[in-house]
Amino acid sequence: MGARKALRRFQSWAGDGRRAFTLIELLVVISIVVLLMALLLPALHAAKKQARAVVCQAKLRQWGIAFYAYVADNDGKMVDGLSQPWYYPLKAYCTDCNDMLLCPAVPPRALTNSIGTGTSSEWNVPWTAAYGDNASLAWQNWDDLSSKGRIPAVFDCLAWSVRVKHTDHPPEYEGDTLIQRSVQDHMKLVCTNRHGGGINMLFLDWSVRKVGLKELWTLAWDEDFDTAGPWTKRGGVQPDDWPLWMRKFKDY
Repeated sequence: MGARKALRRFQSWAGDGRRAFTLIELLVVISIVVLLMALLLPALHAAKKQARAVVCQAKLRQWGIAFYAYVADNDGKMVDGLSQPWYYPLKAYCTDCNDMLLCPAVPPRALTNSIGTGTSSEWNVPWTAAYGDNASLAWQNWDDLSSKGRIPAVFDCLAWSVRVKHTDHPPEYEGDTLIQRSVQDHMKLVCTNRHGGGINMLFLDWSVRKVGLKELWTLAWDEDFDTAGPWTKRGGVQPDDWPLWMRKFKDY
């Protein structure tokens, strides 16, 4: 009796037009889901990178506030980034100095005071901090400097302090940190592709913006820095002069 009832129920269910999915229909649904994921993942990845860039700029703005407060409390004197890490004197103006030093676009690494070790002819520079400063500003007076909106103060960097020259060579490959003792090439420590062809930078007018990697050679790092040097369009650099990995980036 029970089997007959079950059979009648099945026949009634089948007669209503209800049936299970076929294998082909399931494969079609799965294909659509996979296609949607393929379309959405790049957008999610781009949004995540953009969020990291926004957080990075927010941290640099906080450093700008601390920098400004320090300068105001010391009669315009700039932070000494040569004899000590630039952020040491600013700790009193920050609630969480260690977190502020880490750019969200790179994994956290231990902060050290050493620029690295190597042979007598070159240094293999390790990570020292997520942000570095322009060592040329040490002991200068903020009020005496002009064109502050073009003078780098604090920025994405692979060392806590750098002193760049307009003749510094770009990295030969992405991640190249080998610098010659006699030449230095400190620009290699600044020219890091953290934010889609550029880095974030705090300027001496306390503004923050993204700077293109090739644009780094056009900024007023110090009074001796030629903003129309050999690695600028005004200085005659050609697209093919740049290392292969940098040729896709905007020229300046």
